[in-house]
Amino acid sequence: MASLATIKAVFRVLGARWPKHPIGGATIEVYHQCLQDVPDELLQHAVVQYMRTAKWFPGVSELLDEVDALFTDEQNSLDAEGAWGQVMRWRCHPTRVTLPDLVKAAMDVLAIPEYSTEDSIMSDRARYCARFKALRERKRSERRMLPEVKRLAEEMRMDQKIEAKRDRAKQLEASNA
Repeated sequence: MASLATIKAVFRVLGARWPKHPIGGATIEVYHQCLQDVPDELLQHAVVQYMRTAKWFPGVSELLDEVDALFTDEQNSLDAEGAWGQVMRWRCHPTRVTLPDLVKAAMDVLAIPEYSTEDSIMSDRARYCARFKALRERKRSERRMLPEVKRLAEEMRMDQKIEAKRDRAKQLEASNA
């Protein structure tokens, strides 16, 4: 994860590129706090990439955008339509096609049934693509969250799940009474 030494080295490079931009200790501390969960090497590459194309000194969000652009894997490079294509291939050959987790998660949420008409395939495709995009964006947002924020968000999700279970139990009791 991005150490203070890495952040300082990054700022030496940024300072050489934008010598008129003021860089103080408080600025370095803020960037360190916001970028602490980014691996050192990934941050260094993101800064170099940013400097190749940018005219202005980067804010934290610009550096995180570059980190996201460099953080590629099969699920991040796959668009919703490509994911849908994988689902359709899996549907034809479920034992031969392995789906990435994100593709599977979007499919599991929809519980795609057997198709009987072309209209149902098209409507399922639209719903699947929307769900895939939402899940991919959530994963991207979670990657950008600071560890403390991730923990808080997880605690809130757990509280919501507990509350939903309580509500369901009350509804069942009311319907059985």
